[in-house]
Amino acid sequence: MRRFERYAELQGWPTEEWAIYFKRLLKGNALEVYIRLAESEAKSYDKLNAALLRKYDLTVDGFKKRFHEARRESDETTAQFICRLDGYIDTWVQLANIDQTYEGLTDLIIKEQFYTVSEEELTLYLRERSPKGLDELVNLADLYLEARHRPKGKSRHFSTKDKIYPKPYQGKSRPKESGKSPN
Repeated sequence: MRRFERYAELQGWPTEEWAIYFKRLLKGNALEVYIRLAESEAKSYDKLNAALLRKYDLTVDGFKKRFHEARRESDETTAQFICRLDGYIDTWVQLANIDQTYEGLTDLIIKEQFYTVSEEELTLYLRERSPKGLDELVNLADLYLEARHRPKGKSRHFSTKDKIYPKPYQGKSRPKESGKSPN
């Protein structure tokens, strides 16, 4: 798809017409995806592209994994490898549907690292709810932890001092470290 997009841009084709040109290249299962789209979706390159990505499981997690696991191939130049990495991260960010700003990218990386180091059940809970930003992730994680992890002998209700963050995370300012070591 990236190759097609580059070619279409070089040709100066209007993006509204890309689906018309792209469908001519489709064969087999990819053509079936196109045929099964609603008429309005078949005319939209973005919707056709999204349907094909879903069909072939080219998802946020798939491109994140490709990015992190990529290794330079023996016959690949450094420039080609960097270009491939750039393609993986571009697609990862695009599919993650984040603000394509420094802050948006920072939030994505922090969110993914949180998923990586958190317990499996918490990560699954959060992924099912697809929090849009770190503030929503923090609030959902706190709700999950409060509901499932209560200390022995305490009631179901946590006091303010038992919460991980005293106030709901508000985005711009990061939660402050307590200064205590984890152990």
